[in-house]
Amino acid sequence: MNTTSRPAEFATWMRNAHPWKDQPIDNDFVDKWWAWWGGLKSDKNHNTTRPNSILLVVLGLAWWGAKASPKECEMDNEQGWLCAVCEISKTLDSLSSVSDRGDSKSGDK
Repeated sequence: MNTTSRPAEFATWMRNAHPWKDQPIDNDFVDKWWAWWGGLKSDKNHNTTRPNSILLVVLGLAWWGAKASPKECEMDNEQGWLCAVCEISKTLDSLSSVSDRGDSKSGDK
């Protein structure tokens, strides 16, 4: 998993024994989240399919959403929270369909 561009808030969360509460995020968290997500999507090792990657991406969305301004939740804001949620949702759908195709080939369905 690419940790060099991952926002520092994740390392803090991990050091603090993974508390299930909102994590304080810096003002530049959104820019760092988008850069990290972009790197995960383009990674030749397909890190987006690793469970921990997806968990951290969704967790970051939860932290961001708890602090999001109304402007960040507008659909026409291409770098906004709602746009990020839609993009992650599409990714999860495509991962699910790939998994479904794999299951049907192996006869596990």
